[in-house]
Amino acid sequence: MVDCLIVELRKRLNAYSGLHKLFGFMTEFESLTLDDLQKCATHLVESYPDDIEASFVDEFVQFKAILEADQDRTITHMNGLLKLDGD
Repeated sequence: MVDCLIVELRKRLNAYSGLHKLFGFMTEFESLTLDDLQKCATHLVESYPDDIEASFVDEFVQFKAILEADQDRTITHMNGLLKLDGD
């Protein structure tokens, strides 16, 4: 029984690791260099070409720059920034 649990936990760990490789930069972007951020965003776009436009890369870089210039780091404020252009 313990062996089955270990196998299942490893499967889940592998699945979550894959998700983190694709999406993890979205929560760690403040510590990434511009080059690394662009590479991660490009990798995400290439992984979902039918769902994410290539312009996402530049838009996310711009979003990072906006956040760096803004002192309000609350989730509510960031959400508001995202909605400003999307209304």
